[in-house]
Amino acid sequence: MGHVEGRVNRPNPYAVVGGIVVSGDGKTPATEDQIEAREKRIEEFDMKEYLARHIIINSVSLSLAQSIGQLTSAKDMWEAVANECEGKTLLYQVDMRRQLQEMKCSEGEDIKAHLSEMWRRREGLAGMGAVIKDEDFTAMMVGSLPESFRPLLSSLMVMAKATKTNLDPNDLKQYLLEEYEHRIIRQQAAKGDSALFSKPQRGQKGKWKPKSISKSNVECWNCHKTGHTKEDCW
Repeated sequence: MGHVEGRVNRPNPYAVVGGIVVSGDGKTPATEDQIEAREKRIEEFDMKEYLARHIIINSVSLSLAQSIGQLTSAKDMWEAVANECEGKTLLYQVDMRRQLQEMKCSEGEDIKAHLSEMWRRREGLAGMGAVIKDEDFTAMMVGSLPESFRPLLSSLMVMAKATKTNLDPNDLKQYLLEEYEHRIIRQQAAKGDSALFSKPQRGQKGKWKPKSISKSNVECWNCHKTGHTKEDCW
């Protein structure tokens, strides 16, 4: 991290005065060991600097790598990458917040899934440092619900006003889920009753009808002939 943060400086080679390599004071000739040690430190620095630049280049997008490829130090590269990412993060936060505010749940859609997605996006924004206050998130939830939930919301608002408290988003979520589950139970019960009344008799197709009685084998009590009754006898 020293190369990326700019805390490590490249060692300077020994100066040459009158054809003689001198030490740091510019006068005393440097020994072979001193010269070799200094060259080794320079080589190590150059190698680590190259590796740092190589890692940065291969960790970013192609377009960003091309824009920072002309920079001469790992520190300059890293600062350019940080500035680029910070700018995109801010724009991403703005987009995420706008999408959260514009979320809507239409009539008949899954309220449970809708609320879960809203909470997921809120937590994602919080993870990036963009915390949404409870009262703001409550307003977003209320504005995203179908018109059929307005009576429930009105009751909750009246209750909150009477108790002089703000409607907590956790409590609102719980009330909405209970109402949603209650509606599902009522719908299932209504479908069950409808199916019960419309169910045909066993072994028959369609609605039940009284069985007609054939008169072909009926005997008349008056003339004792078959095919008609006494009321129809001539």
